[in-house]
Amino acid sequence: MRAVWALMWLSGAWSIMSASGSPDPTTEQEVSVTVEGVEGDTAAVPCDLFPSDPKDRVNLILWYKDEDKDPIYSYDARMAVFSSERHHLKDLSLKGRVSFIPSPGEPIPHTLTLRRLVASDAGRYTCRVDFMLAQSTTRAAQLRVVAPVELLIITDGMGHPVPPVLPPIPEGGTLNITCTARGGRPSPKVSWWFGDAVIDDSWESVAAGVVSNTLVLTPLTRAQAHSVLTCKAATAPVAVTTATVTIDMYLKPVSATITGPAATGSVRAGDMLDLTCTARGSRPQPIITWYKGATLIRTENTNTLQTHIGSFHTFADLVCLIKLIKANSSNTSTIYIGKQCLVLEYMYLRLRQVAMGGIAMGMDYALYLHDLNDHFRWTFKRSYNVMHEELRSSKRQKRVGFSGTSF
Repeated sequence: MRAVWALMWLSGAWSIMSASGSPDPTTEQEVSVTVEGVEGDTAAVPCDLFPSDPKDRVNLILWYKDEDKDPIYSYDARMAVFSSERHHLKDLSLKGRVSFIPSPGEPIPHTLTLRRLVASDAGRYTCRVDFMLAQSTTRAAQLRVVAPVELLIITDGMGHPVPPVLPPIPEGGTLNITCTARGGRPSPKVSWWFGDAVIDDSWESVAAGVVSNTLVLTPLTRAQAHSVLTCKAATAPVAVTTATVTIDMYLKPVSATITGPAATGSVRAGDMLDLTCTARGSRPQPIITWYKGATLIRTENTNTLQTHIGSFHTFADLVCLIKLIKANSSNTSTIYIGKQCLVLEYMYLRLRQVAMGGIAMGMDYALYLHDLNDHFRWTFKRSYNVMHEELRSSKRQKRVGFSGTSF
C-alpha cells in the first residue's frame, strides 16, 4: 500500500511539474560542454546545477535528449522507500547501459553515464533540475560518439608495408615513408611525431575513407639513428590510433687511426710491421683492407696488420681502407669508402758518385750494414737486382768509404 501511495504521489508531482512555468527543456539550449566518447566505450555527461541558497536542495533531476518531450531518465530525491525507487529509466534502448550518480556536493556535477556507446547515442543531453525553493534550471551538454580508424599501416616509397624496425638507411640518405588510415568517424587527422613533438601534420584524403601522410627526412644524420617515429590517426582526442617504426642506419666512421710500434712512419728494411687500424663510430662493423701503395697486401676482414718489410722498398704509403657494405638478399653494394694513410720512410742513402760497373750515377740505392765479427760487409740493393760488394777494414774505420768517395 505504501508503494502505491508513493507511485500516485510521484505521478501527481510529475503532472504538476509539467504544467508549471518551468523552462521547457526541449527548446534549443546553449551547450555548456561537449563530451566525446568512443564507440563501444563509456561516456559521462555532466550536469553542474546546484542550489545557490544553502537552505535549498535538489528535489528532482530530469534528463532529455535532443527534441524529445519526454525525459529519458529521472532521479527523484524526495521521499522513497528504497534508493532504487529514486531512479526511473524511460528510454528502454538505454536499458543495461545507463546509470546516474547525483552530486555529493558542489563542485562535483551530477553525472549521467552511458556504456557500450553506439552512434545513435550522440546528441544534445539536457538536464533539468527542480529545487525545493529556487526555480527549475536547465543545462545542456553535447555528446559526440566517434569511431577510431579501422586500419593504420606504414609503407615505404614503393608502397610496401615496412617492419617495426626499418631496413638500414645510409647516413646522409633519405627516409620516405607513408602512414595511411582507413575508416574512422569523423575523418581522421594523420600526423607524424617524434617523442612529444609533431614533425609533420600535412595529411590528405586520397580516397573515400582513406587519409594518408607522407614523411620525408633528408639528409639523415647519425643523431637520428634508433629514433622512434610515431604515426597518429585521431578522429578525436579520445580516439587516437598509433603505429611506430624505428630508424636503423648505416653509420660512417667518425675517426680512423693507425697505431703500433711503427706508427711513427719510420721503419727499417727487414722489420716486421705490427699495426692496428681502428675505425670508430661505424655501424655495422666495417671491412678493413690493407694496401701498400696500390698493392693489396691483406684481404682479410681484420684491423690488424703484420707484414715483413723487405729490403728493396723505398718510400710507400701504407693504406688502411675502410668499407661499409650494404647487403641484402638481392645485391651487395658499397655505401662508404674511407682510408687512413701512413707514409713509411725507409732508411736509405743516395749514391752520389760511384764508378762501378752496373751502377749508374745518381740513382737511389738502399745501403745496409751487416756485422761480421771484426769486419763489415756493405750490401747495395737496387729494386729487385742485387749486387754485393764486401769491403774489409779494421774496427777503427767508422765512415763509409768506396773508391775514395765519402757518403
